[in-house]
Amino acid sequence: MKRRDFILGSGALAAGPLLPGLAAAAAPLVLHEWFRGRTHAVGRFRNSFSGEERRLAVDLIGRWDGRTLSLFEDFFYADGERDQKTWFFESMGDGGYVGRRDDVVSPARVANTAPDTVRFAYTADLKLPSGVMRLSFDDTLVLRPDGTVYNRAVVSRFFIPVGEVELVFRKGRLPARLKRSGGA
Repeated sequence: MKRRDFILGSGALAAGPLLPGLAAAAAPLVLHEWFRGRTHAVGRFRNSFSGEERRLAVDLIGRWDGRTLSLFEDFFYADGERDQKTWFFESMGDGGYVGRRDDVVSPARVANTAPDTVRFAYTADLKLPSGVMRLSFDDTLVLRPDGTVYNRAVVSRFFIPVGEVELVFRKGRLPARLKRSGGA
């Protein structure tokens, strides 16, 4: 694997938070309620070995049918690359979900670990110019007092951390300037 392929294909982030002040929100984070409708995120991936960062922005549309949250994601990277992913989060009726995506190896178990915090882990086969790479993601989403959701994902390969993704989600459509600049 070439280093550039990993940086282009994985999309991960920096060790420090994008925005300080990760104090918890008073309201609970309910995945299908918060992500229903239009949301957007800006963030970065940071390679753990090189320290290189890759900025990105995401435009999301969430649809809830009473049982499944379908989350359509359009990714815009600062270098001009674009990607699309679709998650299907099926409610388990106990506040948890089972998450599926085309490139995810086995269903992700999604659960609230605190009223304002959702955690889930999954392994995905990411397509790169050099082939397919299997990476594991450990995501933590926290609803903050300002109404945004902060997402930190540790990315690893063979149990070795290789990067980190940080995103800040906000309600509404992604501004056009962020689509062009990848959130930079």
